[in-house]
Amino acid sequence: MKAIGTSSISNRQRLWLLVAVVLVLGTVLMRRKILPTWNKWRACEHLLADQQAGIDPVLEEQRLRQRLQELNSAWGDERPAEEKWSEVLTRVGAGNSPLVSIAPEHVELSAERTIRTLPIVVQGGVQDLLHLTDSLEHRTPGVHLASLDLHVDQRDRERRRPLQATLLLRTIAP
Repeated sequence: MKAIGTSSISNRQRLWLLVAVVLVLGTVLMRRKILPTWNKWRACEHLLADQQAGIDPVLEEQRLRQRLQELNSAWGDERPAEEKWSEVLTRVGAGNSPLVSIAPEHVELSAERTIRTLPIVVQGGVQDLLHLTDSLEHRTPGVHLASLDLHVDQRDRERRRPLQATLLLRTIAP
């Protein structure tokens, strides 16, 4: 016979309930506080490594813009390549993943469509690269991600090798 006012939950059930609550609170704490702080810390580490390696973002941007002008003159298009891909370059520049290289734009003309393909290579952490590709695919009108190739630069023999992503971006115009 049970005493009046006693609980029907056993100690084992209370322990499992406590473990479940701790797991839920731990997961919320990780997602809301620890992971964003960790990602910001990693971005600061990458920026510091770039500064120590002597990479100047302003000079890098000038070099890439000069490369775009060279591509434009090589392909002889009526509009500058920078104008066609400016929103893509703006999104890439605004992210945490630095632009490594831009290959020449490929233009395929058919009777019905003009397909432009721009291969670019960016590097960074997995999460930064995935956020960038998501942003390019879903928030850049008219630009589609045709291919994504993730790889590690094998020439870098250090323990911490940056992940690189080669993106094939396409625009299709009538």
